[in-house]
This record gives sequence, structure tokens and C-alpha cells, in this order.
Amino acid sequence: MIPVAEYIYTENRYKQLTRNNPEVARKLADDLQKEVDARYAFYDAMSKDTEGLISL
Repeated sequence: MIPVAEYIYTENRYKQLTRNNPEVARKLADDLQKEVDARYAFYDAMSKDTEGLISL
């Protein structure tokens, strides 16, 4: 899995944001990385849940 910042900064809209407002871009990337990590952990746990213990 690649870091979110590495992926989003391949898009021009995010590159532009880093030039115009680097603090906001950094916070956005950090917040997005936390969300992606949490989602990944949730889906990973679901894939290993053979007993049906994780409820949606």
C-alpha cells in the first residue's frame, strides 16, 4: 500500500494546493491517511472475521 500523499500528489489539483496553501495540503494528506488507515484496518479485520463478530 502506498502512502496517500504519494498518490494524491500525482493529481494536479493537489499539486496546486501544495503550492498555494502548503499547510492545508499537509493537513489534508494527514487526515486522509488516517481515514485510509482506519478503513484498511476495518476491512482487514472483516476479512479475518470468520465468526461473524464484527458488526456493521
